[in-house]
Amino acid sequence: MRRKLERDCENAAAVQEEVLLQRLREHADTEYGRTYRFADVTSREDYRSSHPLTRYEHYREYVDRMIAGEEMVLTAFKPIVFGTTSGTSGKYSIIPMGQKQRVNFFLQGVTVALSCMLEGFPESDNLQKDLKIFHMPHFRESAAGIPIGPNSSSPANSQAMLNLYSTPKPGFDIMSERGAVMLCTGAAYVVWDIAKKRKSNTHTNRSLLDQYMSYRVFSIVGRHMRRKLERDCENAAAVQEEVLLQRLREHADTEYGRTYRFADVTSREDYRSSHPLTRYEHYREYVDRMIAGEEMVLTAFKPIVFGTTSGTSGKYSIIPMGQKQRVNFFLQGVTVALSCMLEGFPESDNLQKDLKIFHMPHFRESAAGIPIGPNSSSPANSQAMLNLYSTPKPGFDIMSEREALYVHLLFALKDRNLGIIEANFSFRVHTALVMMEACWEQLVTDIEKGYVDPNLDIQDDIRAELNQLLKPDLGRAQELREEFQKGFDGIVRRVWPFMGLILATDTGSFDLYRQKLKSHYCKGIPMYSPIYGATEGLVGVNIWPKDEDRHYILCPRSMVFELIPVDRSDQDQPDTVWLEQAQVGGIYELVITNAGGLYRYRFGDVVKVVGFYHKCPVIQFMYRQGQMLNVRGEKTSEDMFYQALKSAKTAWTDTGVHLVDYCCAESVLVPEGQANPLPYYVVFLELQNEVKGQEKQYAQQLEDCLRKTAYMYDRCRTQGSIGPLVVHLMPEGCFSEYRQHLLSNTMAGSNQLKVPRVMKRKTDVDFMMDRLKE
Repeated sequence: MRRKLERDCENAAAVQEEVLLQRLREHADTEYGRTYRFADVTSREDYRSSHPLTRYEHYREYVDRMIAGEEMVLTAFKPIVFGTTSGTSGKYSIIPMGQKQRVNFFLQGVTVALSCMLEGFPESDNLQKDLKIFHMPHFRESAAGIPIGPNSSSPANSQAMLNLYSTPKPGFDIMSERGAVMLCTGAAYVVWDIAKKRKSNTHTNRSLLDQYMSYRVFSIVGRHMRRKLERDCENAAAVQEEVLLQRLREHADTEYGRTYRFADVTSREDYRSSHPLTRYEHYREYVDRMIAGEEMVLTAFKPIVFGTTSGTSGKYSIIPMGQKQRVNFFLQGVTVALSCMLEGFPESDNLQKDLKIFHMPHFRESAAGIPIGPNSSSPANSQAMLNLYSTPKPGFDIMSEREALYVHLLFALKDRNLGIIEANFSFRVHTALVMMEACWEQLVTDIEKGYVDPNLDIQDDIRAELNQLLKPDLGRAQELREEFQKGFDGIVRRVWPFMGLILATDTGSFDLYRQKLKSHYCKGIPMYSPIYGATEGLVGVNIWPKDEDRHYILCPRSMVFELIPVDRSDQDQPDTVWLEQAQVGGIYELVITNAGGLYRYRFGDVVKVVGFYHKCPVIQFMYRQGQMLNVRGEKTSEDMFYQALKSAKTAWTDTGVHLVDYCCAESVLVPEGQANPLPYYVVFLELQNEVKGQEKQYAQQLEDCLRKTAYMYDRCRTQGSIGPLVVHLMPEGCFSEYRQHLLSNTMAGSNQLKVPRVMKRKTDVDFMMDRLKE
């Protein structure tokens, strides 16, 4: 059209006469055309001499008749709209418009202007949306049903173009101008904000907007919940009593509530004096009846899931969970942690996807059709969040752990702009990166060729969907190959140059994997352990994301907390203190009353109070109560042993020996220990670059460190009541096999699996001893 305009301008007079005569002929048979004898006009001069100059009043009667429904009055065509002028400088006019006029306006005006814009501003030749500031006008109708109203550019006459604009289509249905302007302005801000953020190259427009809106909403909600947490911590005792009484009232009409007379309880003190401390066996019969389909037994609500604990450190438990618990975990835990993350690491406020390391757990069903299985974070309970992750949705349908992890890595490596690696526990991150190191050549080949390794055991329909999404990427494959060939020290930042954060729980013995990640794969990348949670519910949240020490505020609105001083924890019904009565420096066994039917429940975690946030304790996780070596009453905790191992590990690292993994047991569980008159500790170590035959030297170094760390152990060793510890060096890959053994022989799902550092089951010890014989 630009070239046509050029030619028309070169022959303007001839074109003008051609257009005039064409239009007069088109309307010659109308009443107006006959009145002014259009058929007799043969030139511009004839026209000028036979027709007067006019104003709108000349046409008003004709137009009014057309609006009333008459045809062939002023125009031969039937108008598509009667366009009204604004009338701001006088009386308004009503102008008939045909389809041909609208098309010509677009072709001769809009397309020419667009061509000139792209030529004059080449940077505008992009796929960025426009902020189009217009809104839906008001129309009335003529007698023939033809709209009467503004004919300027509007959503009404631009339907085919609406996808080019930042405002979504429903926004153009707003009839008030102020609302439309506000919406357009808001939409423009969103487009601008999205444009300036770093984005994953695997995003679709939908997933990009999903992530943007999710982060904005979660951030707003998180700030609100953070302020609420602040207020709750200032009034911790009052909030705890409020939450307790609310829960007792909620379940007062259940069989359990009537048995313990919940309706009569008016304070925390009433509650403590009328209800015993409990362990899981107290609830087993009630839960079994709920699983069988009975209602109003332990909880007033119908559970959405029966969450199974892992059972790796002893017998597993089944915990009812209601919808309200899940929502509260999200609001009081996840959104607060996200708000703290964005505040502590503002560079994470981008549109980069996360590598989320979890996979679909196995569930069975209760008689009432309620799922029974792991309740930790998984694709099953994170459906609304899956667009935020680098793994496409079909990848989350893979049920086998190894194949699922491979697919997680494959699609994560495809995305150079990945921003966060996230898992429930730090060892899951470490396991994934170990697999990446072992399988990098095949992963690169898959990216290069655009299909998933055919040797993986993946269902055909899932494989087909993944292959359709993968697409060959020779450039990315070559980039990855070059980085992997340089080695794996600091590999995460080299293959994902914009990686900003590792999100995973890394407290207690998981600290081992944190240290391994920081010193090798993830050099220079901060790690944040945001939430202290369990199958029983949300325990605490870490609002200090940059602190190396992992500390959590006990969430006063999530659980009702009591604390047992650890020196009384071997008693059946010891005295407890309320959370506001805890002493800084004190070590306590946690007792909880949750929202899912557990009352004064000793769930086994031991914590240290390191301070207060307002009037609420700040705690550090120490160990699980059952994770303790105790052959002579010395009570060497998991934490004491790990601290000694860390000290010994420092000496080993100086000689090039690195700790891969470990666990320990009491000698009574091994055959040779049963024949020894002195009990002792048995330690299973998997080391890298160890010197064969040096077990006794490693044992002596660990023994020396343990005696410095654990006073009672040292005293028993001095008295000769405990023998020296024994170290067994395990073959490479032993602990990976042990994890598979646990998955096959416990209720644990891979998302919640925790390797027990202190083995209590003979079958686990036998597994390790059998590996020594191979």
